[in-house]
Amino acid sequence: MLKPFDYAILFLFIFWIGMLIDCLLNKQLNSKYKLLWMLVMLLASFFGAGLYFLIVFTRHFFKIGHLFKTERPQPHDGYDESQERLRRAEYLEKTLYQE
Repeated sequence: MLKPFDYAILFLFIFWIGMLIDCLLNKQLNSKYKLLWMLVMLLASFFGAGLYFLIVFTRHFFKIGHLFKTERPQPHDGYDESQERLRRAEYLEKTLYQE
C-alpha cells in the first residue's frame, strides 16, 4: 500500500512530466527558450517544473499574456505598416509631450 509520501512523489513526477510535455508543445516559446526551459526542468527537476509552471504555463494556460512571440503577425489587406508606425509615433508624441 502506498504511503502519503509516495502519493506526493507520484504527483510531483506526473506534474514534472506534464510540464516537460507542455514545454515541448508550447507554440509561444521559440526553440531557444524551449531548450533553456527543458534544461532547467531536467537539471532542477521538480523545482524547475515549478518555475516553468509559475512563469510560463499560467500565462499561456489562463491567457494572461504571452511571454515570447515566435511569429510576427502577417499584414492583412489594407494594412500599411508605415501608416501604423506614423500613428503610433503621433500617439506617443501626444502622450509624452503634453504640456
